[in-house]
Amino acid sequence: MKEKGQSSRIRWFSGIILIIALMVVAGCGSEAPKPKEFDSAVEGPQMIVEPDVVRLGVAKLVGTEITFRGKGFDPDEKIMVVLSGNEENNMEISVPVGFGKTDENGMFKAIVEKREKIFNILRADVNFGEKGASIVIMGPPIPPGTYTAEAFGYNSEKKATCQLTFNEPTIADQTKDWLGSLLGKIEYEEEIPMR
Repeated sequence: MKEKGQSSRIRWFSGIILIIALMVVAGCGSEAPKPKEFDSAVEGPQMIVEPDVVRLGVAKLVGTEITFRGKGFDPDEKIMVVLSGNEENNMEISVPVGFGKTDENGMFKAIVEKREKIFNILRADVNFGEKGASIVIMGPPIPPGTYTAEAFGYNSEKKATCQLTFNEPTIADQTKDWLGSLLGKIEYEEEIPMR
């Protein structure tokens, strides 16, 4: 009897190690994309985002650095980046996702912080318990699709836009989230249907 319990534990741990190894291999197989550049033919404010496609898995989204860069704004101006639209799902969304300040040349860099990802994109909350902070999923995130990100200059009222696409999480993303829930880093307030 003791041997049966040990062999099932060994199979369980072997399965977890295999899943982790597959996720590592899948993550290492692609080249880094070439950095985006501003269009030199366009005059006035411009904005680009890197990456411009992000998956909506909880761990994947929180771990992905999303950076907006812009130019053509007034020097030393505060900038707010707002995500809106998604005509594919006929859903009106308008949430702030980034803040920045331009340099003396009117250029800015705004990184989407963890709190904006959790509260505004995942539509989740944070719980501080015995195991530390965990992300509490209270429902589905924003719908997958292509959104318009718009940068607003606080003083000049100049604007620039770009597109940001959110895709469904992959099986690997869902597996990472499942492992995160086992470790107490992700909690589910209610059962969320798998996509």
